[in-house]
Amino acid sequence: AIGLAAQTIVKDMINGMLVLVEDQYNVGDWVTLAGISGTVEAMSLRKTSVRGGDGTLNLIPNSQITIVANQSRDFSTTTLNISVDFSADPDKVIALLRKVITEVREEPAYKSIFLEDPKVLGVDQIKGPEVIYLISVKTQARKQYDAIREMQKRIRLALEENDMLPGSPFRIGDSGGKRLLPGEQAKAE
Repeated sequence: AIGLAAQTIVKDMINGMLVLVEDQYNVGDWVTLAGISGTVEAMSLRKTSVRGGDGTLNLIPNSQITIVANQSRDFSTTTLNISVDFSADPDKVIALLRKVITEVREEPAYKSIFLEDPKVLGVDQIKGPEVIYLISVKTQARKQYDAIREMQKRIRLALEENDMLPGSPFRIGDSGGKRLLPGEQAKAE
């Protein structure tokens, strides 16, 4: 029994040394280890402490760490799927999306986090009454969230200002050229 327990401790320590020597992650990094995601709070030769997004502190024996996903290294990439009604002119939608993401990119609050200009990749999918446009964003690692939220807010407002409806598989009927949601259909009649 002592021999078997010692094997696990030795395996933990060897894995711990490899993590440190290979610089796989550091305290403060956001990682996924042994299926658990969170911020690394402490590391030792035997275990790694990871605090999950819900506040749970997970103590992971280093021998259980076989795959490391480190989301804090180098950069983050994000894609936005923007759903617009099929009736909108794709060229106008793409031009509007480019304008909005460029404005956000140039904002002093967000400018330093972008590693390259965001890109509107164009029409990604057509799903019945909606067309999905794809936007690709590359930022400093784990710094994309505020800029993405701002982009989404401004895109929503810009679509409304330009009378472009968001795509919705639940829209039916017609009211002066505009598609209606089921609840709006009864009001229009």
